Amino acid sequence: MKKKKYIKVKLGGQLINIEVTNSIPDGYVLYGYHEEYAIYCKEEVIGEDTHHYFLAVNFII
Repeated sequence: MKKKKYIKVKLGGQLINIEVTNSIPDGYVLYGYHEEYAIYCKEEVIGEDTHHYFLAVNFII
């Protein structure tokens, strides 16, 4: 099993770990860029809460 890679990114004043992937699943939209990564976000409403899921893709080939 391949080990997952993460990058640390400061979003909204918080430092979070974002998983680096090779592709973006359906439902994710471009959020921004960090160094050589494109950051994608997916929002999901669960009850009264909104959850945000982030993924990063290396866009420098």
